[in-house]
Amino acid sequence: MKDREALYFWWGKELMAIRMKEYKQHIKVIIPQDTHMWIDYSTVQDVGLAPWMFNLYIDPKEEMPVGHRRGAWLATLGAKLKTHAATFKKYPPKQIGL
Repeated sequence: MKDREALYFWWGKELMAIRMKEYKQHIKVIIPQDTHMWIDYSTVQDVGLAPWMFNLYIDPKEEMPVGHRRGAWLATLGAKLKTHAATFKKYPPKQIGL
């Protein structure tokens, strides 16, 4: 991530997460609804009251959230997500048919 301070993760029209340095914060996740049908039977869900935050250097598979111990990072990433999402209200994506 040399040229960008933050990377944003989208699933279609859903803003899912942000990564900045070694931290990644999820506001939505993809939850499989069937053991063997990961894509066909999965849903996009909000993570709840607080975002899920992971240290990707320590936990690259995103299995253990770091919780709220990184309060400054949580606030920084949350503010960047809100700013990024607000740009799509002002400039909505174009519907280009194929």
